[in-house]
Amino acid sequence: MYFIELLGCNANLGNIAPSEVIPLEAMRIGLRGDTFEMFLTKKETT
Repeated sequence: MYFIELLGCNANLGNIAPSEVIPLEAMRIGLRGDTFEMFLTKKETT
């Protein structure tokens, strides 16, 4: 969570157990409860 907040959702993370890949991806795209508000407050610029 620390590196995703610090570097964004494209942070390169290594040594992830196969059973943690789906929870990690959910955290990266803001689908978990602890990261939901992190992406909710950002505004898109197009």
